[in-house]
Amino acid sequence: MISVGTLLKEYLDNNKISQTEFAEMYNISKKHINEILSGKTGISIDTLMLLSLITNNDINVLLYFNEHKKADDFLRSNFKNDKEIKEYLTSLNIYEMEKNNWIKLRHKEDYATTLIDFKKKFHIDDINNFFSYTKKNYLYKEAGEKDLVKVALWIAHCNNLIEGLEVPKYDSKNLNKLFKELEIERCKSFNKDSLIKLLNKYGIILVIEEPLKGTKVRGVTHVKINTPVIYLNTYYKNLSSFYFALYHELGHVKKHFNMLKSKTVIHTDEVEDEVDIFALDKMIPSNIYEYLNDNSNEVESICKTNNIPVSFYYSRLAYEGKIKYTSKKYLESNIKIDL
Repeated sequence: MISVGTLLKEYLDNNKISQTEFAEMYNISKKHINEILSGKTGISIDTLMLLSLITNNDINVLLYFNEHKKADDFLRSNFKNDKEIKEYLTSLNIYEMEKNNWIKLRHKEDYATTLIDFKKKFHIDDINNFFSYTKKNYLYKEAGEKDLVKVALWIAHCNNLIEGLEVPKYDSKNLNKLFKELEIERCKSFNKDSLIKLLNKYGIILVIEEPLKGTKVRGVTHVKINTPVIYLNTYYKNLSSFYFALYHELGHVKKHFNMLKSKTVIHTDEVEDEVDIFALDKMIPSNIYEYLNDNSNEVESICKTNNIPVSFYYSRLAYEGKIKYTSKKYLESNIKIDL
């Protein structure tokens, strides 16, 4: 692999300049020059810029060579052989993400370049502190490190998808208007793009994206500067379960907006019950739900009058254990969706 040291050596040899002369000309210690040539040290940005000007090499090329050296040193110092290195990269889900088109690997056979591509794509400065970073920035209570890393990567992938996306300024005063429009939208044929546009209209970003395999994540909510951002997975197969998840995350937006500026809510017992109740009430207001229970022979007409899909009612009954998910009414009212 060509390195910064290799390019510097070629420059010195071609111009018949000794290490001592070069060190004196550019006020760099001879020891540091020797370390650069032998590849024993990292090189500062200032030194790389100087070498770029002197040797007439693109600074981006030198930056890549320097980053490659650091990545290779990290891998070789932490793992015994190529097999262990590949197992480590696999544990970071890099190859699964490549298969899902989340990341493009320039040189798959070059493990250092693969690590560089991964860090750059997901904005990871220090791979050693990646898990510590996720624990610090996410409110999460689930299976452990492996799942948390997958969730963090999914969130980072969704973050990449919305880069450059602009929506109107979010105003919490308009949330009730959004909920009113959602009452109309949920009674139409399910249209993912239409739903996303509706939330965008009110300054909320919605992404519906498949997570990594085995990830135990329903959805997440955070605030990017002052814009609420909701990410939902693609596992929802029916209308009622999807809208329950959407209203659940909107509940976080309504109730935990300021907290979400510094944390991403994935799953915590402390806040989940509160927003679950909120979601159920937005799907069917409690007074209408009680009225439906008292007038079970008029379910369809009551739901139609109040812009409530019938499946919401029977899903609520199943959720509360009043009917089974295998019951005829639940199955017949179920509206399948394709995400």
